[in-house]
Amino acid sequence: MRGIVVGLIAALTTPAGAQIVFRSGPGAGPDPSALLDVTPSAYGVSGWKTGEWARYNITQTFGATGQQLTRFRTISVVGSADDRFWVEVQEESMGMMRATQPTRKMLIPFGAITDRAMSVALTLFPDSSIRRTTVLRPAMADAAKPAFPEGWERLGEETLTTPAGELKTRHYRKGDEELWAAAGAGPIGLVRYRGANVTIELVGRGGTGAKSKIPGADR
Repeated sequence: MRGIVVGLIAALTTPAGAQIVFRSGPGAGPDPSALLDVTPSAYGVSGWKTGEWARYNITQTFGATGQQLTRFRTISVVGSADDRFWVEVQEESMGMMRATQPTRKMLIPFGAITDRAMSVALTLFPDSSIRRTTVLRPAMADAAKPAFPEGWERLGEETLTTPAGELKTRHYRKGDEELWAAAGAGPIGLVRYRGANVTIELVGRGGTGAKSKIPGADR
């Protein structure tokens, strides 16, 4: 419980431009939501197209009280330039703490939705200010992040009914964790994840219609 308390205090006191990190338990344990940062090709997605989007529900349960923190993350492909794409990420928290995080847009090639050297990033803050940056050196890889597909056993194919529709998925397991992925669930490909205290589920998706929250800034 100590890890989440620290996370909540940081969320309430951190300046708007800082990153808020939610931990899955005491100390610096891995955050399963990093599975949304895995290269989509690992889940079977072969590429992106402008307009597609996916929305995820990330629910974390704490202690014997069963208190929950729910986050919604929306990932949208809102434009392209040559062989790169403008990918926008929005996240909001509900339950124990309600908060809207800054919206971030990155110009990156198809792959993991993380900073790349010399990539352009724009951040829209709650006060409507926009910051534009060029990444000279990406952040160091976080060894605590869960990897995929390394260590995961493929169990077979399974059709899942989700809030985002019915999808034919590939089912994986690693210890007490389970994961379902589908090539047709772009732009990420993750459909459902279940761990001891965290669930991630695709709750909405579309092949067209994604609109940027930072209009006019993707040039």
